Amino acid sequence: EISYMQRSRIFLLLAALLAALAVRAPGVFWGYNFPGGWHGHHVNEYPHVQLTKGLINPYLKLEWQHPYPKGMATHVAIPVHVWNLVRGKLRVSRAGELPDPPAAIRMIVIGRVVSVLYGVASILVVFLLARNLFSDPRVSLLSAWIFALGGLHVSQSHFFVADVPSLFWTLL
Repeated sequence: EISYMQRSRIFLLLAALLAALAVRAPGVFWGYNFPGGWHGHHVNEYPHVQLTKGLINPYLKLEWQHPYPKGMATHVAIPVHVWNLVRGKLRVSRAGELPDPPAAIRMIVIGRVVSVLYGVASILVVFLLARNLFSDPRVSLLSAWIFALGGLHVSQSHFFVADVPSLFWTLL
């Protein structure tokens, strides 16, 4: 049987996770409705888009090669491949083109969603880490809430960059 205090802690942790999702999710669509098309807002989104394009179509002549790891690009390329497979449009053109023109927009949106999910998952990891390090259960809840609403972590969770996923795996 779960005690009142344990239920309260679970409720407060779930509230922190929902608050984290609520402050991160709107950033996925920043720049989406700009007149004249899509504009990235983080300088490092562009290299991840280029890497993703190269994973979607290895024949594509990229504008330049990036030294970034391909982990985040893989997170985006796989759903794009699956989506195109389901639609029956999975093809790799030797002409060096992507399956359809809005692919770059879709890549950034998927990449940002992946970052949001990693950001929220990081809060759970911080909670569990603090719970195991400190005997006072308030410390783990406070840690979760601080991380859920921490400005830099929230802002980095909005973008198709590797910072938040890297932090998740480092904390884990």
